[in-house]
Amino acid sequence: MITAHSGYLICRTWRDHRACDQRHLFRREQIIEATLDYLVSPRCEADIASACEELVRNAETAAASTHIAVDTASDLVDRVHAEAAALDAAIAETVGMARVREHLDICTRDIATLRGSLQRLRVAATGTLPARRTRHIASAAARRIAFRLGRGRAGAAAPGDNDVVQQIIEAIHVAYRRAGREGLEVRATVASHAAYRLGLVEVAPALLHAPRRGRHRAAPTAGPAAA
Repeated sequence: MITAHSGYLICRTWRDHRACDQRHLFRREQIIEATLDYLVSPRCEADIASACEELVRNAETAAASTHIAVDTASDLVDRVHAEAAALDAAIAETVGMARVREHLDICTRDIATLRGSLQRLRVAATGTLPARRTRHIASAAARRIAFRLGRGRAGAAAPGDNDVVQQIIEAIHVAYRRAGREGLEVRATVASHAAYRLGLVEVAPALLHAPRRGRHRAAPTAGPAAA
């Protein structure tokens, strides 16, 4: 949709290529009001719940794939660790191998760091998304949307209210279902990630904070314990 003239929109495809069956002008304010009415309707909450459920299902699929990758990487790390241990035993009594042992110690520490990282990745892949009931998240998101829209319609919009509305709507589909520009239908598509995050602000705000990243390499440890 693009601006046709003041207060009206028109389909760009129709204007440029005459390739859309919606060739009419649409009143901008009518579309906005219909969209805002949708956002505070029970249908919007149901759509948010469906979008969140699909998001969780996708997260579960991704987590399963991640577990497979972690298992493969863990097996490789275990084999490398076994080889390093065997090499360490072989050179323990060899004269002039101090530099080799030093590099082997570094590799062993890196293996331990990688093993810890894989374990943390396994925990992260298990995730908390499926553990949260999406209906509660959808209800929380719907309440927050209604609250922000209520302030805007009362002329008391706070900074960020409009941003929330724009983020929560992924697309708006507009069409007349009857001749003579009758039966205007406005269908909005909810942005699932934005809706889920909006609900988490109330249901589980801790999930929105990313954990601090640790250092890639473990600090050297003095003495034989380093290996």
